[in-house]
This record gives sequence, structure tokens and C-alpha cells, in this order.
Amino acid sequence: LPICCRSVAMTGALLESVGFLVGSYAPSFVVFTISYACISGIGLAFLYSSSVVVVSHYWHRYGHHSLVNGLAMSGMGVGTAAFGSFAYATIKRFTWRGYMRFISGSFFAISLITGLTYGDVRAEETEE
Repeated sequence: LPICCRSVAMTGALLESVGFLVGSYAPSFVVFTISYACISGIGLAFLYSSSVVVVSHYWHRYGHHSLVNGLAMSGMGVGTAAFGSFAYATIKRFTWRGYMRFISGSFFAISLITGLTYGDVRAEETEE
């Protein structure tokens, strides 16, 4: 069974969404930590690694893949910095459980849409 970036991204989207959703219903701190840190963390790692591979694969032929990877990584940093104030406002309005449910659905939708746009880049094609 060949593994492509699209299937890794879809698996990551499902894992991060399930982790956030389970974390919102967690009855204890241990369950919250396992769901939020472990399950969602693994899902987000799948999404991150597949996006880096896709960007490198498509921009390698133009000789600008280092520049594009740098721009993509700095875009992630800007998004992370801006997300803090959004999270604060959302938690203030809907509580932390509502916030976790909101990001579960929104992250799943965004990750699913962007993951579907990935081309069929397989592991064998990236090795040269």
C-alpha cells in the first residue's frame, strides 16, 4: 500500500480533529493531556510533515524550494502569533470547551480542504 502526502494529510486532519473534540469532553486532566497533546499532536505532525514534502516536491524543479519552504515556515509562525488573541477572545466568549469544539471543526475543515489539494506525491518520487 503506497503512502502519499494526501493520505498522510487526511489522516492527520482526522487525528487532530478527534483529539481536540475528545479533549473538549475530557473528565480529567489526564484524559485532556492524552487527547490534546498526544492525539492532536500526532495529527498536526502528520499535517506539518506532508506540507513540507509537498512544498519541496513542487518547488524543487524551479530551484526555489528553500525560499518557498522558508516563506511557508514563517507563515506558520505569523499564524501562531496571531492565533493567541483569537483564542483568548473565543475562550472568553464560549469557554475553553466551546473553543476546543470550534477549533476541532474549523481545523478539520481547513486541513481537509488543503489536504485534498495536495498532488499525488509518493515517498518513492521524492528520493533522488
